[in-house]
Amino acid sequence: MIKIKNKNNVEKLRFKAEELLNHKINELEIDDSNIPEDVNELIHELQIHHIELKMQNEELKKSQIELQTSNIKYFELYNFAPCSYFTLNPNGMIIDVNFAGTFILGIDKIYLINRAFIQFVAPDSRYKFKKLIENVSEHEKIMKCELELLKGKKPFPVIMEINLNSYSEENSQSVMITVVDISELKNAEKLVKKSLEEKEVLLREINHRVKNNLQIISSLLHLQEGCAEAGDAVDVLKKSQGRVKSMAIVQEKLSQSPNYSHINLKDYIEKLVQAILYSYGSLETIKTDLNIEDLNLNRDTSTLLGLIINELVTNIVKYAFKGTEGTISVKIKSKSEELIDIIIADNGIGISENIDLENSDTSWSSDCNQSSRTA
Repeated sequence: MIKIKNKNNVEKLRFKAEELLNHKINELEIDDSNIPEDVNELIHELQIHHIELKMQNEELKKSQIELQTSNIKYFELYNFAPCSYFTLNPNGMIIDVNFAGTFILGIDKIYLINRAFIQFVAPDSRYKFKKLIENVSEHEKIMKCELELLKGKKPFPVIMEINLNSYSEENSQSVMITVVDISELKNAEKLVKKSLEEKEVLLREINHRVKNNLQIISSLLHLQEGCAEAGDAVDVLKKSQGRVKSMAIVQEKLSQSPNYSHINLKDYIEKLVQAILYSYGSLETIKTDLNIEDLNLNRDTSTLLGLIINELVTNIVKYAFKGTEGTISVKIKSKSEELIDIIIADNGIGISENIDLENSDTSWSSDCNQSSRTA
């Protein structure tokens, strides 16, 4: 008889068997008064054991059916899974493989069983595979990596996940390997990379041409400035040249930027201020105190900001010092994700108290107000 270790289960089983036996005795109306007591007890025990065996046999049959059902489900899950599964013994030999695994290697199952899995690992990936197996065995946890397998003699990229499973022979452990072919993903990555490289070349060319066109416009304005006789005309041409120059610097910085969408504000403003001083011949007489936060802004914001700073610094150079030495201070700091503080100051003669900046018709006021409204 099968031994049941759990005492509660034994007691429940015997109680149930006695109930069944009493029920049968009552149905058959058996008179056991003439049977000796010891014989009667023996018969009772035998009957109880018989019923217990019958009940245990029914439980075993039920467990066997459940086990068979579970095995069928496991077989279906293992063999019909979309991922490739390989089961290896402790020696690295293939002891089981699903249909996806045979397809990914292009070899029938009967030709894969009892063959070393490492034969199907690309030579350049074998050392990596061995170290992975060692780490899994040592740390007893799931490991994942990218390497190459062989289909025939042609390598192809895969994502491999390795895990330890119990193994029936000699209480050892088997190795479960899950393989996902990522050839299509790698090909898609190459196409995307190639497309990005082509767009990068195109953007560089566009930025280069825009920068050259702006330089040509600036040069033409400079030539026209030399032909102009009236002072107002020269001033207008020089201002226009400065504005074009500020936009040209934006394009130059964009062409040097790694992502072609943002430029470094610090580098841009420093170069813009130096260009303004150079155009007015003030590099020797006017010093600069630049305290600009290292920010990256998009092209549109940088262009508008450059136009505003160009107007302010240009007017300082023209009117603040009257030929004397001085210093221009530019401070830019981010206040939040959407706000930037800009402080531009000088130690020049200052603005007369009689001038109303909001309602003034001077070129300094109109230029700055127009640039502010545009931004």
